[in-house]
Amino acid sequence: LGMKKLLIRLPQGLKAVRELGLAQTFWYAVYQVGMRSGFYRRATPTRPYPTLTTRILSPFAIPDRQQMQRVLGSQLEPLIAEANAVAAGQVCLFGGPVVPLVLAPPDATRHWTAYEARPKTWGVEDLKFLWEPARFGWVYGLGRAFAITADEKYPAAFWENFKTFLNANPLNQGPNWSSAQEAALRLLAFIYAAGAFKQSSSSTPAQFECLAGAIAVHAQRILPTLSYARAQNNNHRITEALGLYAAGCTLPDHPLAKGWRKTGWDEINRAFQSQIEPDGTYAQHSMNYHRLMLHAALQAQLFGQAFPQATARRLAAAALWLLAQVDPQSGRVPNLGSNDGANILPLSSGEFGDFRPAGQAAARAFLGQAAFPPGAWDEMALWLRQPMLDSPPLPALPQSPAVHRLGDSHSWATVRAVRFKSRPSQADQLHIDLWWRGENIALDAGTYRYTAAAPWDNALGQTFVHNTVEVGGQNQMRRAGRFLWLDRAQARLFDTRSFSNDAIAAQHDGYQHLGVLHKRSLKKSGNNH
Repeated sequence: LGMKKLLIRLPQGLKAVRELGLAQTFWYAVYQVGMRSGFYRRATPTRPYPTLTTRILSPFAIPDRQQMQRVLGSQLEPLIAEANAVAAGQVCLFGGPVVPLVLAPPDATRHWTAYEARPKTWGVEDLKFLWEPARFGWVYGLGRAFAITADEKYPAAFWENFKTFLNANPLNQGPNWSSAQEAALRLLAFIYAAGAFKQSSSSTPAQFECLAGAIAVHAQRILPTLSYARAQNNNHRITEALGLYAAGCTLPDHPLAKGWRKTGWDEINRAFQSQIEPDGTYAQHSMNYHRLMLHAALQAQLFGQAFPQATARRLAAAALWLLAQVDPQSGRVPNLGSNDGANILPLSSGEFGDFRPAGQAAARAFLGQAAFPPGAWDEMALWLRQPMLDSPPLPALPQSPAVHRLGDSHSWATVRAVRFKSRPSQADQLHIDLWWRGENIALDAGTYRYTAAAPWDNALGQTFVHNTVEVGGQNQMRRAGRFLWLDRAQARLFDTRSFSNDAIAAQHDGYQHLGVLHKRSLKKSGNNH
């Protein structure tokens, strides 16, 4: 039976290696060897959290209070309400309703490798509900509220929850240490807190010594398993590289700081250059992960080192790709690809789906001018120390060669047509998104859940869920795992200029094995809508 299963799986495995590439396969094998040999357990030992008497050079500082009040306007009240909820032990996860802020996992008695090897022992159905509060993303709201009010209850709430986390999650024990990416995101939040609460009377030297120690051990957790991030070559690699670089910049006197800075900087530039196509398309084919990637780039830039030209060009193209899909009226975007609800730099008000804060900051950073007129979405620019005196903003509808869009600011549509050079996120070729007066009336369902029981185990990535054609009850591509599609459907565009400047035509070959090529055209008719 074992040999039969091997023979069945072997062709699929070989195809996966061919489509993923030898480099990613090699790094995944390295990671597995490290896990199975016990190397990672030895490299990340359990021990008490250290304290460090060293400088913490956070790049974050409290912006001018009056300027923040002007920018926030009517969004000030929701911000204070959010921070008050955190101070009272409540938090909004993934932009959803308020829930208790829980930082203690069901169990944290074993080394993190034991949980990584057996996820079913974690005590939760979906690990994101365990990880999200432990990312400390809620600290950004506390810092923003403190910047406006100078109310000491906000830094006090951070320090109390920081202590709770350390007590409930011993170093390198439990599921909150199982992912180096989670360690990196938590580290970045700690660095923000160090800057936001530096002048607070609730912040003592002893607390900063604990914080410095926590930043250091989080960086030490990232480095040994960098092979996993390289194997994924996606947001894991970017955020983990950013975590190393940020730790090295923030703790310049630490004996490992120089190595963290160099490894992190080299790694993040390789990641940007390999994951962003020249036309701005991001390797994960996901709107939310595209934003995450830009958030990471903005944080890396904040430490003051200029990106190489090769990286800068890719980031500029990526910013245009995002801006070309922002609805001018609502700030929302098509819900393309995987969406786990992540928002790693929540330095602005507005709903989770409003992409104007990231778009505005990325436009200033990588295109040299604003994308939108002044608004509450400018708060992120204040925290990132971006100049607010801009030349006239970009055109109302920025163009990207990788975004196939028709219409104007009131009524518009996009056609999904891509030639995959990296793993597809969903089987969504020739999906059409339709927008009217700020409403997404024909939409992509997104993701909902990755790891819930069927049918919600990342089921919304399938073809039949999208606004496209399914042939023979089959997906456009062969699903080989929760996050892996093989036999990639490739699309190509047709030149429509000979008969219309307001049309898009494309086809994909995902059903070629059935003798079918799916061709689709979209035409804008008049300006009455």
